[in-house]
Amino acid sequence: MAAARPIDVGLEIPSRTSGDASTEVRSTDYASRVPSWLPFLKADHFAHLQELRRSLKLPYPGTVEHISKEVQMDVQLSRLMFSGIRADITKVGSISPSVFHLTHSFSAGSQVLPPYSLSAAFATNRVFMNGSVDNDGSVSGRFHVGWSEESTTHTTKIQTQTTASPGQSMLQLEHDWRGSDFSINVKTVNPSVLDGEFSAVSIFHYLQSVTPSLALGLEAIWQKPPSTAGRGDLSPTWVASGQFSPQGILNMCFWKKLSPKVEAGVECQLIKATGPMGQVKSEGTTTLSAKYDYLHSTLRAQLDTKGKLQCLFEKRLSGAVSLTFAAALDHFKNTAIVGMGVNLEMPAFDDPNMSMQ
Repeated sequence: MAAARPIDVGLEIPSRTSGDASTEVRSTDYASRVPSWLPFLKADHFAHLQELRRSLKLPYPGTVEHISKEVQMDVQLSRLMFSGIRADITKVGSISPSVFHLTHSFSAGSQVLPPYSLSAAFATNRVFMNGSVDNDGSVSGRFHVGWSEESTTHTTKIQTQTTASPGQSMLQLEHDWRGSDFSINVKTVNPSVLDGEFSAVSIFHYLQSVTPSLALGLEAIWQKPPSTAGRGDLSPTWVASGQFSPQGILNMCFWKKLSPKVEAGVECQLIKATGPMGQVKSEGTTTLSAKYDYLHSTLRAQLDTKGKLQCLFEKRLSGAVSLTFAAALDHFKNTAIVGMGVNLEMPAFDDPNMSMQ
């Protein structure tokens, strides 16, 4: 699927320099928006704070949602594992100035994937749309729109899913605010006013860079106790992250790039919670995973403390054909699963470079 490009807009107040008339007008306009009950905050104070903030050269910290991306999305196999046989056939309709493609997906022997699904994706510099429908009539879709062509500050997202199963339909409204050294995400799931009052699950995320290699964040959930999240070193070679929830869940991740083609990650999750009958549940799981990138293939493997070993191998045979092999072995349960997938990418007829391959 094509990835959506984040689109933002923002107002940046330039640093003041002597003799710069445009800067004086901008500062005066900004001061006019200061509330009357804050008389001690003048335009000079805001300009000084902006200059001080820029002098720190703090990087963009990413988002709380992707706080453990390097481990959970890039290295681990949780999102990629499957059983049985599957095949994906992709037809590219256009690649410039907009991207559009259709994908037919087939599977057999899987407990999760539907036997057949049809999906389509469309993307431009500001808009990303993706939708799919399967043989059971389940329909899902995503819509992302940026507020401006020139910057990537504000992006609004809508995600929806309708199924025949009761209680499985979902609507999610989300907004991303990307600053130079912070990120804010606000989302609400299944908002409704049909019962005479507003009901939803609303989540607020905030992540702020405090040093060039450290960011701290906050997560708050409406009608539930808030949780905090912190992100460690953001250097190019390793990332450490941690999340703690008052419900008694502690999650820690560490990712390291061992070489240009080898990555490894460790995830540790500790749970100590009290059940509805007063019983105390204490358990912990540690997962060690690795990723190896070869010239035309990728190998991922992971092993956890529950005795489960998983491997996934992706091999690109040509520019349009790739194979995927997956296997998992549970030593404690004495069970095993295997899977094989085929991916065919059909280029657009108006693409001379792809047609010659």
